[in-house]
Amino acid sequence: MLAGTAHNCAGGSSPWGWLSCEENVEMGHGYVFRCRTDAARVAHPERLPGYGRFRHEAVCIDPKTLTAYLTEDQTDGCFYRYRPSDLRAPHTSGQVAGFGVFPAPSASTPRAASSTVSA
Repeated sequence: MLAGTAHNCAGGSSPWGWLSCEENVEMGHGYVFRCRTDAARVAHPERLPGYGRFRHEAVCIDPKTLTAYLTEDQTDGCFYRYRPSDLRAPHTSGQVAGFGVFPAPSASTPRAASSTVSA
């Protein structure tokens, strides 16, 4: 059950179940939620505020380090990395870092990619 969230997107699988990414950043939104896939009955999702608050698109977890890599659904969005401080409790504390390209490229990636495709 994924109640109380808005405009969820791709998300991703994790060692703890499915992670649903919320694209809406209105008041109280903009988070990643853990949805347990091993629950015996319907349960509410768990908000993971450590993964930051922004227009989340997708998430991928490195199973060895439990580092989360997150994308943002924004034209000028970033690529993020969340590194947990404690692997025994990976969602309680950690550090989020955003990566970007500076200066911003002058060409649109979709246009550049489509111009190189041949039929």
